[in-house]
Amino acid sequence: MTGRSPLAVAAFSSLLLAGACVANPNRTAEPPAGTAAPQATVEDMAAKVEAQYVIGPAAANDLGYRIIWQSRLPLIKNAPFRHTHLSGDAIFAVDELNSIARLRPSDGEQIWRVSVASPVDIFRGIDWILTPTTTGVGRHSHTDIDARVYISTDTECFVLDGASGSITARQGFSKLPTTTPINSGKFLIYGTLGGQIVWHHAIVGSEWRANSLDSTVRGSLARSSGYIVAASDHGLVMALDEGDASRRWSKRTFGSVIASPTIGNGRVFVASLDQYLWCFNLGNGQVEWKYFTQSALKTSPFPVADMVLQFVPGEGLVCFNAQTTRIDGDVRWRNADVVGVPIGMVTTGGGDRIVLWDQASHTLTLVDPAHGSVSSKRSLPAAAELQLLREGEFAGDIFATAEDGRILRLSPKFRKSVEPSEAEKAAPAADPAAATGAAAPSNP
Repeated sequence: MTGRSPLAVAAFSSLLLAGACVANPNRTAEPPAGTAAPQATVEDMAAKVEAQYVIGPAAANDLGYRIIWQSRLPLIKNAPFRHTHLSGDAIFAVDELNSIARLRPSDGEQIWRVSVASPVDIFRGIDWILTPTTTGVGRHSHTDIDARVYISTDTECFVLDGASGSITARQGFSKLPTTTPINSGKFLIYGTLGGQIVWHHAIVGSEWRANSLDSTVRGSLARSSGYIVAASDHGLVMALDEGDASRRWSKRTFGSVIASPTIGNGRVFVASLDQYLWCFNLGNGQVEWKYFTQSALKTSPFPVADMVLQFVPGEGLVCFNAQTTRIDGDVRWRNADVVGVPIGMVTTGGGDRIVLWDQASHTLTLVDPAHGSVSSKRSLPAAAELQLLREGEFAGDIFATAEDGRILRLSPKFRKSVEPSEAEKAAPAADPAAATGAAAPSNP
């Protein structure tokens, strides 16, 4: 699938006509009327256009997507870009020096760019929150609702004006976060090294409430239907009430949990070092099923539609029936040869496909969800990060980030990605050990 096909040339031509492509100052002159361009020339032109993008037109078409825009941000002190973060309808790009640029959603143009924190600070997350601001005193006071950007690091939270990017406040965290905060209204909810789950009041700038697990929270938190779910490295799984921080239920696995729990269709999925993939009922914590694998599980499960996917060392990618009534789990298929972690599902011209992204090899793989066979594979060497949004303003869109400052947005050509009907926010299925080192990307 990596060769240049007539489909690539067609995609290239249609994008030129639509004005979606970047202008090519070295464009080859058109042949005289009545003559056809040599095939090699057309192929070369298509290859040049493909190389201009983090994900080129042909690769996008293979995914069932079209290019909306690509922007290019200048590097500061040659610091590469690592991450694109989305919150509400706001888009932010972050470089290695913790310089943050806000981009316009319609065309990717930079609105503002600021440097916050220190390059040695660990970046945790960015949240776009509508914040009441009051001016004047007494009967002369007036309250406006302004957009504020809350940038969380491992020690404090920077508050920026959404329109200008100017810093309006700095808030210290009473307990230091080890996870990406989840924005819940006026609160930022995060886990800590000591095992606390903290509700930080973003408007006031202080801790509101907290609850505790028995040890460090290493994986990110999961949220769905008014529940916040966390797991500890001593194997405790706890569901908390998103509204008041109270404990709803808790269960314990047989071993440590360092991967992020995930939620799908009213079920909590937990991968443990005890070699089990656990499925709990979200409402009451009852164990619905658990599957024993060949190895300790260190990466997060990925629920999508009526399935849950889990990478198992020695077995490869394993697809389970998430809704099975078998207490020992129900395997639908295995694929021992694919690499990468699942990031979502897309609808292509050939049907629904699971998308896998391997960061190390920069390889994107599409897998048939019916039986696990690979339908296509592409190398995307320019992509430092790939995100497929599962909810929110950009649900179904793909954002790709290149270290050289290129940020790309793709949208589905067909319908939106096939996802669970229930709104969820689950962490990416990445190595959770990154939570204690360099900042990991957030689940938009």
